[in-house]
Amino acid sequence: MALSMFENYDNSSTSNMLDCCKNYLIIGTTTDHSFSIDLETETIKKIIVSYSQILDGNNIVVLEKEFDGSAIDTETKTLTFNLSEEDTLLFHPEVDAIIQIKVALKNNSVLVSNKFYLEVLNNNNPATLASGPIEDIQVRVVGRSISIHKFLLIAGSENSYRCNFSVDSAWDGLTLKAVFKNTLYNSLAAVDLDEDNSCLIPNDIISSPCRLAISLVGSNDNLLKSTEWSNTLLVIDSSLSKSIIEGDE
Repeated sequence: MALSMFENYDNSSTSNMLDCCKNYLIIGTTTDHSFSIDLETETIKKIIVSYSQILDGNNIVVLEKEFDGSAIDTETKTLTFNLSEEDTLLFHPEVDAIIQIKVALKNNSVLVSNKFYLEVLNNNNPATLASGPIEDIQVRVVGRSISIHKFLLIAGSENSYRCNFSVDSAWDGLTLKAVFKNTLYNSLAAVDLDEDNSCLIPNDIISSPCRLAISLVGSNDNLLKSTEWSNTLLVIDSSLSKSIIEGDE
């Protein structure tokens, strides 16, 4: 992932690129973040990595990390550091985090990166994220509106995730079906809900990493209606599950 060009406050041109290898952050785990900063280390006075979130309409700085030029690997031009469990617990779930990096140079100019967004996910009991006990996902439906708490799924898991639908009276008397959409391949799968308004997520629809959206469809002899598509759930590669369980993304 790229944080595009730096904007230079002294208006001089620059083509330095800054890269981040992650596009999500899991609360309550540790994670390493790496950024490529193509600058001569001896020209750097200070580097500030700022993480913020939009809360109640305000951009609130949640965490800042400060370094000097010696923190950059001179061979790879990479700044790598660790966010501890305590660091990630500072973030609010379900609100994207915004990363921005400022580099103060010894010539008194300042370079500022474009903004980069991280999805912030709850730690959904990662000890069971690999194949194992069924994980319950709570889905709330009011009229045509559908909402799901952000949830991390492991691609290739078989019969591991059950959606439990809570529906309002607008859906009384209808036969209910969940429709799952893999937004990467635009593929669909439909599953009838049981008497408890629950169903398992089909294995085929999450066989590979993707984002997953859900809709509810209700019908009887005279009516067919559906909800809008839900917010998407992140489905990550199964090879990452072990590192998440150990708290070392």
